[in-house]
Amino acid sequence: MEEDEEQDLAELINQQDEDGNTPMHLAVQAQNQDLVKQLFEAGADPTVANKDGKSAIALAE
Repeated sequence: MEEDEEQDLAELINQQDEDGNTPMHLAVQAQNQDLVKQLFEAGADPTVANKDGKSAIALAE
């Protein structure tokens, strides 16, 4: 994958919904460990905070 494509994927994969949740937040909330792993391997940032100030890491604890 080219550098521009990797950057585009990182931007898309870390997009937040109206509550500030990323796909990683939603996968953690659904307890979908396989999806969490796939998102992480694709470049999802587990430290992004939602509107409640919670990261996906915090939700997983």
